[in-house]
Amino acid sequence: MTQDLFKKLAQAVIELNNAQAVTLAEQALQMGLEPIDVLEQGLAEGLRQIGQEFEAGERFIPELILAAEAMEAAVQVLEPEIARRGQARRVSGRVVIGTMQGDIHSIGKNIVAMMLRASGFEVFDL
Repeated sequence: MTQDLFKKLAQAVIELNNAQAVTLAEQALQMGLEPIDVLEQGLAEGLRQIGQEFEAGERFIPELILAAEAMEAAVQVLEPEIARRGQARRVSGRVVIGTMQGDIHSIGKNIVAMMLRASGFEVFDL
């Protein structure tokens, strides 16, 4: 049952479906699942797959952005529970990222930051 829910969460991100991602994140919390597991094994897996498809030329930047937004919408559901439980995500490393204010490259920076977060990095966006 849990693995099925993780697959559905990943699929919601792959399908760029914010509402479904949020609904499934809420369902996962109601089932008593660890929010960190929901994030890493469900949502982040979907974003990783989108990233791989982008690298292969099968997806485009707007889809990366929409997938990141779907993941972020569900993360907003999970974050309060993560904080309440005093949990922390396993951090692969820390990255500081930024652009000049108003720079058009901020779109790319935001995509890179979201992909780094999905890969387990703690990102400090200046």
